Amino acid sequence: MKEDHFVVINTGSSVVKVVKGVHDTNKTPQLTIPTLVGKEVLEQKDNDNADLEEENQEAIKKGKQYVFGPQLDEPASELSLIRPVERGWIEDWEALEQLWRHILVKELKIKRSKNDSPVLLTIPTFWPKDYRERITQFFFETMNVPGLYLAEEPLMALYGCGIVSGTVIDIGHTYTEITPIIDNTVQYHAAQVLPLGGRDIDQYLVELLKQDSELCLAYGEEIPVEFARFVKESEICAMNVEPTDEVKDRAEIEYKSKKFMIGDARFRCAEPLFDPSLVGVQCLSLPEAIHLAIFSCEPEKRATLWENVILTGGVSKLKGLKDSLQSSLSPFLANSENLGDNQNREVKFGKIPDYFTQLKERTEFASFLGASIVAKLVFPDPKSHITKVDYNESGPSIIHTKG
Repeated sequence: MKEDHFVVINTGSSVVKVVKGVHDTNKTPQLTIPTLVGKEVLEQKDNDNADLEEENQEAIKKGKQYVFGPQLDEPASELSLIRPVERGWIEDWEALEQLWRHILVKELKIKRSKNDSPVLLTIPTFWPKDYRERITQFFFETMNVPGLYLAEEPLMALYGCGIVSGTVIDIGHTYTEITPIIDNTVQYHAAQVLPLGGRDIDQYLVELLKQDSELCLAYGEEIPVEFARFVKESEICAMNVEPTDEVKDRAEIEYKSKKFMIGDARFRCAEPLFDPSLVGVQCLSLPEAIHLAIFSCEPEKRATLWENVILTGGVSKLKGLKDSLQSSLSPFLANSENLGDNQNREVKFGKIPDYFTQLKERTEFASFLGASIVAKLVFPDPKSHITKVDYNESGPSIIHTKG
């Protein structure tokens, strides 16, 4: 198999990151497409429901009933929008499979009849056996891949940062996963999943911005979540900042060719990570969940887990987040029973190595980078991934014993 045929798919709850060809891993994804599927609303006619239903089923089979990516913004037809993955769980298998099919066939131009592109798909650690079997069946039977490898996202993020033991904090769009890993082994019993993510931060920021009468007057209509997300991802947004003469309490931002002044809401958007009740979510705060995850591991390994923390996911780009976490975790470290007097009592954050010059400041791509590196290693060796021969002999259950 040639490296330029290897495919890596990183399916997040907000976007799917994709690349075909891993000969050069020092680059951002070749394709980024929303994890959002539009389903055409077909007109129902009483006189030929049977014929219409048959037509709908045929459309589903051919993938013509669904639209993806930029087509979602085209006003050509009425669409029902589907988020196939919600809070980390697959809510609509058919839509997700159609999205994967679209990526392989339409975006990467892979012919199913002559498919020579093995696929490495990253998945959350908590996806159950039946998820993994259905995924395996889809890629071999529907997409006719020559090989498959399912890689758990936190482990890939660790590899992307060049380490084999640490704690991965992945703040995604709809959930956050905290995963301790020791010597390449995921500590499943200690992993924590919070139903809290970037979407909650966006909605919270909307409410904060609505309280700014000056901004509301300037905007002229109800502030949408798209504007809040734009503010969150801008340079003016930060955490752990107190307004001073040097840091003004209002800052200017340009959105759709119009300028707006944003107040201290830009310093507060990530507060729900530290107090989930602010968005009506009942769960541990992020610092509490990190402490619980690490404290659930062997005492002699905890220092290593504190000293190799990988912060990834879209929200990880927020300025000041690491400092806020450092401050919030200090009390847990001070009282930690496993740390001796001579051991470091602070959190140390890992990063992508400097020799990945295009990615070294982009830990949101850590899992994608790690997956690309692993693809280079596993696909040349038939013993290291599931081959078509393996699948034909054992069926979907092969995923539990190989790859």
